[in-house]
Amino acid sequence: MTPAAHVSAAIEVLDALAQRRRPAADALKDWGASHRFAGSKDRAAIASLVADSYTWFKELVRDRRKLDDAELAKVTDGRVFTARQGLPLKLVDVIGGEREAIAWLETNKKLDKDLPVRDWKKKTSIERLGLVEGAAGVARAFGLDAAAGLLEQAAGAERSAGLDGLLAIWQGSDTR
Repeated sequence: MTPAAHVSAAIEVLDALAQRRRPAADALKDWGASHRFAGSKDRAAIASLVADSYTWFKELVRDRRKLDDAELAKVTDGRVFTARQGLPLKLVDVIGGEREAIAWLETNKKLDKDLPVRDWKKKTSIERLGLVEGAAGVARAFGLDAAAGLLEQAAGAERSAGLDGLLAIWQGSDTR
């Protein structure tokens, strides 16, 4: 495998970690099972990239959240935390919606409270084209309500997936 293929494979494994919430060892094993052509050196290179990404992420959290090593160890064991659990762990600054986020930014980052707020949502290529919703409409028009429902669920799941991974931004509840 080429170095670019190693990076591509590591991205696949990291995506599996994020999407399926699986331990790295399991995701690497699954990747290897479905890519039997990869030799032991390729697998080691991919595992190294995955491990380095995890180390980088932990260092990023430690530095940006100002955690010491003991605090970092408490939050990097694979568990998922609610906002209320994350608050005393220093993973969350404040719990709330848009108003609380604006107040926090005004107080802590000295931003103008009247700064415009833009709602941003990542869209997939299919979602940007509206193909899934369009297919649901066509299915419903032809009386295929069950199929339309499944397509609408798929479109809704894509919309609700939200942001995940190495970048986290304010994701407060919609209080409008």
